[in-house]
Amino acid sequence: MSTLTLKLLPSKVTCPPWPPAALERSRPLVELSGMAAPALVLVQAPAGFGKTLLVSSWLRNREGKVAWYCLEGSDNDPARFVAYLLEALRVARAQPVALSPEPISSPEPITNSPEPIANSPELNKSPELKNSADVEHTLEPVMAALLVELAGIDDHLYLVLDDYHCIESDTIHSGVRFLLRHAPANLTLVVNSRTEPPLGIAALRVAGKLQIIDAQALAFDRQEVEQFIKGQGKLQLDSASIDQLLERTEGWPSALQLFALSALDAETSDQLLEEMAQGHGHVIDYLSEEVLARLEPDLREFLLHVCILDHCNHRLVNALTGGSNGQARLEQLEKMGLFIVPLDNGRRWYRFHALFRQFLRHQLQLDHPQLEPVLHGRACDAWRVEGQPSEALAHALAGADAVRVTEILIAHGDDFYEQGQFRLPSRCLDWLTAERVSRDARLALLYTHLQLAQCEYQRAEKMLRQAQQYMQQDREQWQQVRGEFGALRAQMANDLGDNALAKSVAEEALVHIGTERYKPRIMALTAAAGASFGLGDLELAQIHMAEAEQLARSYNANHVVIYTLCLQSDIAAAQGYLQKAFKVQERALQFARQHRLQSLSEMEFVYRIRGQILWEWHRIDESEQAVQEAEAIARPLGKHWLLQVYSLRLKLQQARGQVEQCARTATQIQSLLSEEGYHRDWRANAEAALVNYWLAVDARASLEEWLQVVTPPGESAANHYDQCHARNQVRALMGVGSLERAQDILKGLQSQAELHGLVLDQNRNQILLAEWHWRQQQRQTALEHLHRALELANTTGCISSFLRLGKPLLVMLKALSAERPLGEFENQRLERLSALCRELPELTGRAKIQVDEAIIEDILDSEEVPELLQYTPLSKREWQVLKLIHQGLSNERIAQALKVAPSTIKTHIRNLYRKLNVADRKEAIALTEKILLSVQGE
Repeated sequence: MSTLTLKLLPSKVTCPPWPPAALERSRPLVELSGMAAPALVLVQAPAGFGKTLLVSSWLRNREGKVAWYCLEGSDNDPARFVAYLLEALRVARAQPVALSPEPISSPEPITNSPEPIANSPELNKSPELKNSADVEHTLEPVMAALLVELAGIDDHLYLVLDDYHCIESDTIHSGVRFLLRHAPANLTLVVNSRTEPPLGIAALRVAGKLQIIDAQALAFDRQEVEQFIKGQGKLQLDSASIDQLLERTEGWPSALQLFALSALDAETSDQLLEEMAQGHGHVIDYLSEEVLARLEPDLREFLLHVCILDHCNHRLVNALTGGSNGQARLEQLEKMGLFIVPLDNGRRWYRFHALFRQFLRHQLQLDHPQLEPVLHGRACDAWRVEGQPSEALAHALAGADAVRVTEILIAHGDDFYEQGQFRLPSRCLDWLTAERVSRDARLALLYTHLQLAQCEYQRAEKMLRQAQQYMQQDREQWQQVRGEFGALRAQMANDLGDNALAKSVAEEALVHIGTERYKPRIMALTAAAGASFGLGDLELAQIHMAEAEQLARSYNANHVVIYTLCLQSDIAAAQGYLQKAFKVQERALQFARQHRLQSLSEMEFVYRIRGQILWEWHRIDESEQAVQEAEAIARPLGKHWLLQVYSLRLKLQQARGQVEQCARTATQIQSLLSEEGYHRDWRANAEAALVNYWLAVDARASLEEWLQVVTPPGESAANHYDQCHARNQVRALMGVGSLERAQDILKGLQSQAELHGLVLDQNRNQILLAEWHWRQQQRQTALEHLHRALELANTTGCISSFLRLGKPLLVMLKALSAERPLGEFENQRLERLSALCRELPELTGRAKIQVDEAIIEDILDSEEVPELLQYTPLSKREWQVLKLIHQGLSNERIAQALKVAPSTIKTHIRNLYRKLNVADRKEAIALTEKILLSVQGE
């Protein structure tokens, strides 16, 4: 090109139109507006992150004028660059900035040399505009003249260089740097680029003149994904699907747009979400055209070699490529904006965007199908050098390398189990086939451990049986492993509820396991302790567990130490020593911190039982914190592990009166309970939360349905989970009015708790007995049980178990306080319970307090009571009728409940209306509600 005379395309100097359905990105817009007027705004992210759209959205509402220049490869000619730059500035000055959905138009293509800004004489005189050769080596004179012109402009000017990654010319880079160094206060340069431009970024950052928006800021967060999906109209994704979509796209806007264009209904949405994990066709096409096709061959091959790594450093990269410049390559990829994310500030570890990684792996299979297993072998060996056996095992499995898989499992299987890594080793053992695993005692025992940890009892039993048949063919070998096999069988018997079998098998195993074989001996001791605990022998369970802890500490089996402390805490809690149990948990937490074991699966146990005690003490916020810690550990282990987390969370949500959250959590619990394999302890806790929730929301149908399918309690309830299971059914039966059936279960429950020293269960049973007798209008017996419950609470510290009675507890406590002498501590607990009960939320929104002689005086003292009632008080029968009216019963049902004629009830109701000064049933219910709320609080 010999002169600056060329045809300029108006579209290259026009701000792109705003798409009608585009989502306004408030979050990155706020970040973009963080600085008042930076010299440079750099929007840097890979392809498809919405850089152009964000900047155009931002500038729509900025005061000032906008010059927009959309770059492409041909703009590396300095003369062409200058021509378009000046034209963009001319268009900006020709009319006020009003970026609207309609693009700025030019009446006709420009065919002559562009006019300088405002026909500036300085630019007209500049010889650098006459010939392209004059601007081949430097743009500084042009930029200097431009800066002189800009200094005389009053308005703020935003100069946008869109797709700056297309520029490779050092002359242009130098000219733009010159412009930035000398930019006046009224100029802001906005650069959109996939790569980091060589514009003196570091110096601008130090000088405080730089605002950067990166891929992390441009990626959609969950709220934006949900908002985007709702904006599509045709798509309706549930919460779990939105989470999946966010996880698989990592908020990449183009991937979300491709998903929205392809998804027609719920069925295709599910299919597309699955394809996103494997490599969606439209995403592959986009990345192939926009990214891979533009790379040099050597860089393309580098990417294909390292894409099998989920995350990497320079040593791993060098091992896979056979090169020595891995660090430089990784930093080059980052600067080029090739969907690579640094994982630390030192730029030592990186990972690819999930969809880009899947795309590269797809391309690797197409281009080099024979190379993939070789690369996995190299990656496996490199990760072993890095000291990361789980990463090595994943690559050994991906490369279908049985030798490497077996070597790693034998060398590190115990570590995987102790660290709670169950899924990957289980997949590897399944891949090796049961026949192969059963012939190696180490693999067979590891397999059984892993299956038991995941509640896969049938698979564990099958493997034990196959392996035992094979091992018994060699008498010497069988003698070496029979004790460990027995310990595993005892553990499985405990999990399946056969504590008697577990005890005998564990004791036999201890005979065959020498003290020097600490791992199987610890396993047998913990199984024996669990069996004793289930059989109600808490003292023997404590002895076994203390021995197991001591042995584990001697051999630095740290995860076992934590597990034994958990069980000792559980034993102390069952004995009613909740403060002691809490201190044992503190020891476990301290031990975990000292040995950096906070992510062990056993820590879920610690936090869960800690949360349960804090809930019982009604320390709701602290309990919620413990639940969050437990969930963080449980979630990566699989949804099966979340049952206990959800169960405790439902209790906390109910305590806070969170109606919608309760409903969602209850549904999640029911979904998990539909699966098999849960220990009775877990199931009993979960069902306790559900039953109490159903009672709170008057879900009689749910209670009746559950009672039809639940297993009736056995004759013996020698442990806390069998006690809990029985109490669940008592509560449900009382909720549906089957008081006699509830009494049959209650009769033996308390005697079993007393027989086995289950003090916490005694406390909870006494509360339930008080409620049962109160409902039967056996007032004095009910108060006796409530009094005993308060005395036991001096040891246990129980609070929330009392509050499960709801608002009627207020009446019972007032009656107890008025009619029976209480000790100092019982009085203090009674006062606290009364205060908490008044604040207790009702999930149904209806006051449920019962009318009793103990509270009638408070009612009469209420300001909401009609004056007439003060002088003509209600009779006992009229109070009963009023209570039943308040509960919504018809006249006929009230008559049946009180066993009198309907005509008698009508007489009582007429007297009630007269004394209350109301006209009808609706007004009577409203007045009663108002009175009760004034007495019991909101």
